[in-house]
Amino acid sequence: MLARLFLAASALLLAAGGVMHALAFSSAASAATALPPFFAGSLKLLWLADSVAMLALSAVFAFAAVRQGAAAKLVIAILSLVPIATAALIYRFVGAFFAAPLLATAGGLALLASLAAPPTLSTKRETQT
Repeated sequence: MLARLFLAASALLLAAGGVMHALAFSSAASAATALPPFFAGSLKLLWLADSVAMLALSAVFAFAAVRQGAAAKLVIAILSLVPIATAALIYRFVGAFFAAPLLATAGGLALLASLAAPPTLSTKRETQT
């Protein structure tokens, strides 16, 4: 039950972050006009790709929260590294920006969920043999 709550909280944080990030795209696109075309296009691409990644992770974590056992614990643990690594990169290149602790929290909750989740059916079979 605790794992489901952790995954649901992570999914909500990532969904909110993905939507807020996508809504801020017009500001980023405006700022990109001062860049050479390749870099302006790259900024727009990376901006929207980050929003899509957060929303996709949110969907996976929400589905795993609703249907426990739908995703292996290891898969959730590996996927939790995406927002954690993104937070680390934000701290490194942008500094103490509000999105970094939100992403770190979302990733940490998903990682905790993978540790708190009961063993899956495949794990039970492996330990029996």
